[in-house]
Amino acid sequence: MENIHIPALSDSPEVILDFNKNKFQFKGRSLPEDVDEFYKPIEEKLKQYLKTVSDHVELVFNFEYFNTASSKKILDILTLFGDKFLTNKDALTIKWNYRNDDEDMLDAGKDLQEITELDFHFELM
Repeated sequence: MENIHIPALSDSPEVILDFNKNKFQFKGRSLPEDVDEFYKPIEEKLKQYLKTVSDHVELVFNFEYFNTASSKKILDILTLFGDKFLTNKDALTIKWNYRNDDEDMLDAGKDLQEITELDFHFELM
């Protein structure tokens, strides 16, 4: 599967889907006008990938801000990975990066961790 790099814009995050390294990164601000249009192709590629992957996978979230619609899409992506690694949670690493002065982003990560019941590694940027 070919790697994907979507550069950040003022209203959408940088997305790096590195299928060769099994590492997927989301960075920046996420408040696209049409959140479905932005995230749907990403979700489709990840669904295809998850049908065949058996190696360790790393998800890295480094958001400055995301709106409510984006939080639903982030949850959808986490759920895809959570369903795949339900019986082997050690094969999935989720890094949730946040700034020292951004308790809201830390709380958002903790909320997503609680909802998905996945293990997050919280890291200061």
